[in-house]
Amino acid sequence: MKSINEFWGKFPSHIGYLEQCVKLGHNEEFKLRYNVINEEVKKLHPALQVEFSIEMLEAKVDAIIVTSKEKGEGRKAAIKIAENCPANLKSMVTPYRLPALGWELEVTDNWMLDLCRQYGMPSIAGETSDCLVNAKCAIKKNPSNEKLLIQFSFKNKRELKAIDEELVFLMFDLLLGEQIIAEAIDSLSINTQKDMMARKGDWVITDGLGFRDEILKALM
Repeated sequence: MKSINEFWGKFPSHIGYLEQCVKLGHNEEFKLRYNVINEEVKKLHPALQVEFSIEMLEAKVDAIIVTSKEKGEGRKAAIKIAENCPANLKSMVTPYRLPALGWELEVTDNWMLDLCRQYGMPSIAGETSDCLVNAKCAIKKNPSNEKLLIQFSFKNKRELKAIDEELVFLMFDLLLGEQIIAEAIDSLSINTQKDMMARKGDWVITDGLGFRDEILKALM
């Protein structure tokens, strides 16, 4: 606990410095301090990483994300550190990455295309994006724990084999944020639309552009 308290004890200075860098446009100084903070958090656990969400117009840090590159002990360490932040930072600190696209913004074909260009194979980004957009997503609640069961289904086996499942998982992470993935989803299976239709139950079915909003609606 002492080392966690020491880590958080430096944050008023860190936040002030980062905000001043944003205000003055000092990008290199911002990166240097960002790297210092991440070197410090790795002393608590090597898988940890600190990220910041910044309101650029106001030059204000509005979220501090203490996250982990691994799901086991690293994730536990991130949650423990976030839970033990000072009271004045509670509203800003989370152990989960925030959605890359604000929930008030629409998921578009262009967003999907950008995703595939950045994280998939750029030479086939258009085809990959079309597969994701035209996929079907089936959603229902597990009555035993109220978490969501999700199927993300491609048209056929050829598309299923062609699209890296890690790209699908990343898409869910970026659109929903890590907290929903970790706490509200019971299972996420990737299959074909034929497989999806074979599963009985009261599924809500939408497409690749609409699944985020249907999931958020199901959780309300």
